[in-house]
Amino acid sequence: MKDIMILLNPWWKTNSVKAELSKDFRRDLFYEIEKSIKKKQITALYGLRRTGKSTIFFQLIEYFLKENIASEKILYFSFDQKTSEIKEVLSTYQEINNIDLEQGNYYIFLDEIQKLENWQNKIKIFYDRYPNIKFFISCSSNIALVRKSSESLAGRIEFFKLEPLSYKEWLEINKIEFEEKKIDLYEKELIGNLQWYLKTPFPEIATLKEDISIRKYIDDYIISRIISYDMKSEFQDADTSLLDTLKNLFFENPGMILNVDSLARNLNRGKEILIKHISYLEQGLIIRILRNYKRGELSSSRKLKKVYPYSQSFYFSSDESKKIENSIINDLDVKYYWREGEKEVDMVIKDNPVEIKYKNEIKEEDIDNLKYFMKKFKKNEGYLITKNRVNNFNSIKCIPVWKILIERKLASNNLS
Repeated sequence: MKDIMILLNPWWKTNSVKAELSKDFRRDLFYEIEKSIKKKQITALYGLRRTGKSTIFFQLIEYFLKENIASEKILYFSFDQKTSEIKEVLSTYQEINNIDLEQGNYYIFLDEIQKLENWQNKIKIFYDRYPNIKFFISCSSNIALVRKSSESLAGRIEFFKLEPLSYKEWLEINKIEFEEKKIDLYEKELIGNLQWYLKTPFPEIATLKEDISIRKYIDDYIISRIISYDMKSEFQDADTSLLDTLKNLFFENPGMILNVDSLARNLNRGKEILIKHISYLEQGLIIRILRNYKRGELSSSRKLKKVYPYSQSFYFSSDESKKIENSIINDLDVKYYWREGEKEVDMVIKDNPVEIKYKNEIKEEDIDNLKYFMKKFKKNEGYLITKNRVNNFNSIKCIPVWKILIERKLASNNLS
């Protein structure tokens, strides 16, 4: 145990974090967390595998060291390295550094905490016992973190979700410069790199260009590990074969209407089993489910749900418009779409309709469903995300997709 602890905390000797651990590039979320570090609550970081959660932890450690926090006041431990009890970790930490946790302030980072059984109740004991300790915890996906801690740690925890790279972050990694205040001047560069970004929205592969290497990374290091390890350890009844079958089906048909009755017949599986496993995929951040909007988001229909891959990079598709649609839905964290009979609108955000038409020429009939929605729900504005059109259709605002992915909002009224 001592050897592992010393190996994981080299700054106890060097007073610095290794450059390969604390990388120069900072995710946007790092700065949000930085603003909250003086809060007593546990800082909980979760999200997909390989999005950079551990890197943010090492960058925060480096931040504390530069703020002249004594190196022995900072502990990092990964439950990915060894399954130990928090009590054992803290006891060994005190012994190695000859410190007393009753005295002074401490900063403790617990990575991959979902691998510790009953972690939420165990950390609660030490949170209440040591008001002078600031805890940071991380969890791959959202399976264990949000669900298990929402009750036992209510009021004691603040969540931060780390998503795949935004287009703006991806451009920074690839050293492609532009001025956001003069964004229209960089239209050519932003359009030219868009398809590459859609394939590689993860820090470690953001600069890769070989499709085979990109596909292998996403399949082996993200999707397979979530299904084979995270879900299997969290849900004892998880059927990995069924999860794989459902995952492949949803990835091949992004935006498909979820018809559980039809799935049950085609797969020869019970409805309850299918519903449960679809829920596992959603909780594991493998898929994203959009609900059918009714008047007021809280009354959204339980029927006619649509399923998308959680990241557009999870499938390789020749359908460019579908990949763009998936990316916009992911980037804006869309929860609702709308369908009534044959009429459909791709997204509903804060009760406003949003349609995606990724093609060179947009005709008047392409906005018929938007106009129908606006009339039905008495909305004064609608939004059309386009390939390159910027001229509005009266009350329907047109915004090119490359601009949406940079600005991450639809209009100056904070609709996002």
